[in-house]
Amino acid sequence: MYKRIDGPREDIEGYSYENQCGAIERVSIPHAEGPTGVVDIMVEDRKVVEIYHGDIPKLIKALQAAYDYKE
Repeated sequence: MYKRIDGPREDIEGYSYENQCGAIERVSIPHAEGPTGVVDIMVEDRKVVEIYHGDIPKLIKALQAAYDYKE
């Protein structure tokens, strides 16, 4: 299936995956543009954290560093 790149963004609610405990983790995408939009990270139906859209690249770098860390 192909996702049109020139279509409306509103049809995508977010992304999800099953974590190692079997719970579904979801990242909901805001429909507000710009760095002030907030992304919700949820486990099952419980919101865990809100992250500003502009901070997502920083979070990705921090998570990658934590993943790569070796004691």
